[in-house]
Amino acid sequence: MPSNALNLSRRLAAHVATVAVAATFALGALAPAGAIAAPAPSDPPADAEHLEIVAEQYNFARVRVERATAALEATDRRIEAAHLRVQLVQARARSRAASLYVGAGATTSFPIGDGQHVSDVRRRSRYLDAAEAPDRALVDDLQTVMTQLRTERQGQRAARDLLERDARSAAAMKQRLETLAAQAAAAARATQQAFEAAAKPAATPAPTNLAGTQPRPTSPTGATPPSVGTPRPGPARPPTTPNPTPPPPTPEPPTGNEPPVSSNAGAAVAFARAQLGKPYAFATAGPSTFDCSGLTMAAWASGGVRMPHYSGSQATMFSRVSYDQLQPGDIVVFYSDLHHVGLYIGGGMMIHAPQTGDVVKIAPAWRDNFQWGVRPH
Repeated sequence: MPSNALNLSRRLAAHVATVAVAATFALGALAPAGAIAAPAPSDPPADAEHLEIVAEQYNFARVRVERATAALEATDRRIEAAHLRVQLVQARARSRAASLYVGAGATTSFPIGDGQHVSDVRRRSRYLDAAEAPDRALVDDLQTVMTQLRTERQGQRAARDLLERDARSAAAMKQRLETLAAQAAAAARATQQAFEAAAKPAATPAPTNLAGTQPRPTSPTGATPPSVGTPRPGPARPPTTPNPTPPPPTPEPPTGNEPPVSSNAGAAVAFARAQLGKPYAFATAGPSTFDCSGLTMAAWASGGVRMPHYSGSQATMFSRVSYDQLQPGDIVVFYSDLHHVGLYIGGGMMIHAPQTGDVVKIAPAWRDNFQWGVRPH
């Protein structure tokens, strides 16, 4: 992910920067007189969509860092468990040896030089060696496992460090893109305002006579009579325009006011409604700002279901439902790369956090880029 996401982010940054430079150049090239070309129309929704793509890529990077951290912590726990097991086995072996030798000294009344006593000690020693052999083998195996786990931990730590670096780079790129987009939007607005001001016709001064005064009307009504032979303008004909192409039909939504499929779904919908009007901010999941997947994650967390803060994961980890099967609480998924999600609330509507510069709002759940719905459980 990191390399693809960062390459896309850099391309987007270059594109937005080019728009800003072009708009600034056009503004400087305006002249008070002469023909002026209309500025190219801007496309803020597309830019905002690109920013949301980068935001979800950053969310994916964070999810990968969290997973790598969890794997590293699990490895640490396995190393600790193996170390404790070694200590227990070694303590057991020491206890067994102590009891055997103490027992050997307490149960014999022969002097130390007696042959029977020596034979008995040797026999106990051989028994001790035989009893300790499995423990020694187990300790050796555990030591080998710990060595392997430590090597694995080093690799996991290095991989996590790389993921964290890429996540920081993605965050910095997202902030840079937001700055460039704001600059491009400001330059485009200034260009449009300058174009509109220059396109307004200058006020034509009234004609004057030789004395420098305006001629008085000769008509008794005070109005200048029209010139002879000048035809009166007729009624303007309405412009003829071709019939516009009708938009594709919108699928019928589920019946309105359908109840949530569960109390958990009802809690998710209630939570989302309580967030209406809060600003969009990428990589946030409340309490004061949200991005799209942060809103759905927080809403369903209130309903007792946990999910990653990433639209791609949310779109693929639960059972899919078609548009006509949606129920309140379902997550609706948009775009082929699954970079936007919202929470269906019934009646063909959803609550979502749209994009930078917008707020959590209610909007139609059907769009041409609708992919599917998912039902968390």
